[in-house]
Amino acid sequence: MDKKTFTSLDELDVPRLPYKVIVESGVHGVQRMRLIWLKEHYPQQTREMMVNNELERHLKDTERRFRETKARIMDELMEQRHLLTRSDVMEAHPEITDQDRYFGMRQCEADAERMAIEQVVESF
Repeated sequence: MDKKTFTSLDELDVPRLPYKVIVESGVHGVQRMRLIWLKEHYPQQTREMMVNNELERHLKDTERRFRETKARIMDELMEQRHLLTRSDVMEAHPEITDQDRYFGMRQCEADAERMAIEQVVESF
């Protein structure tokens, strides 16, 4: 008996789907969160988007909108909390150290990410 080795999937007689199947393990970060949220809340629309080859583009667009929204919110929070420039912090609160300012900036980033997830990922 001869055993044939296959060098690629193209050599196999496996029927191909006319669309790209996207699963949670195939995407990461915001795209993964969005895919899970879509499947939980809108399973039929998610399947339709996948069959129409729109889901991958939608996930990439979601990630782009998330980054833009996060940056905008972070700028707003930094301005509200007087963290944009060191002189603003020193004028508003002379007792604040550079380490306090750094932790404030990190907190702004975390808050902006949480808010952007709510606005972009968990909305339809």
